[in-house]
Amino acid sequence: KCQEHGSPRLVLCSDTRITMDGFGRWDGVQKVYPIGREWVGMFAGSTARSKELIDKYIMHLTSNVYIDHASVLEQLRQPLREQRRSEIEEYVHGEIGMSFQEFLDKKDAFPPAAREDLLVQIRTHKLSSEAIIAGFIGSAENAYTTGSIVSRLYSTDCNGVLAEQDALTAVGCGWAVALSTLSKRHYSRDADIHEAIYYIYEAKKDSEIIDGVGPETHMLLLAPVSSQDVSPLRIIGTEGVDILTVQHRRFGARQFSKKAAGKLLPIEDANSEWRGKLTTYQGEK
Repeated sequence: KCQEHGSPRLVLCSDTRITMDGFGRWDGVQKVYPIGREWVGMFAGSTARSKELIDKYIMHLTSNVYIDHASVLEQLRQPLREQRRSEIEEYVHGEIGMSFQEFLDKKDAFPPAAREDLLVQIRTHKLSSEAIIAGFIGSAENAYTTGSIVSRLYSTDCNGVLAEQDALTAVGCGWAVALSTLSKRHYSRDADIHEAIYYIYEAKKDSEIIDGVGPETHMLLLAPVSSQDVSPLRIIGTEGVDILTVQHRRFGARQFSKKAAGKLLPIEDANSEWRGKLTTYQGEK
């Protein structure tokens, strides 16, 4: 989340890489999708499962559902629940050739150990995709909502739990690095949009240390549909990314240089007690 001239905005950033275990990886994949009026979704994980979840969100959010500040959490959780039920149903059918309801109806036909093993697998089932859901509530053009326009930001995990985030969130294999970088910047939802874009770009570049994060950067800026001064969707194109690259060289972390550091730190030998312990431990090992 960020601000532009005092109005709420959302910045979305992703790479374009997917990785297939045992097959390789490639770039050029779209990871951001419009899923409803003033709502977008970003997905990470299994490409096939993510597409299923995308379609469920689109079907749900474009079916004239009632969405306001009070109902938004429940509405955004429904596609996740459907996805988890679908994956569990598929797993059960693949294991025993029948639906989950048929299994419950005929569970006495299975040995106790087999029943328990299947139920354990169901209870511990993890979704193979994660998501970020972002959008706006309160647009004057939306008859279902009233009040001021605010941005809303949510993330999901492998357990299918959806939670609202205050200012920022990340999913995928590079999430920890990205959030660490933004934390060091003391990122706030009140950040100006230009400052926010740079910090988010910096976090994405830092996350490229993770093998699964690709070098290409895709950035979108979202504004409410009812905004009078800017388009609801803007893209940071090639020229913009080039400018961010220059800014990253200027403001980003620098490689350590002894010459630039000036006076070097004094490094002293440890005292005899420490040296004795170290020698003893090495000897015992």
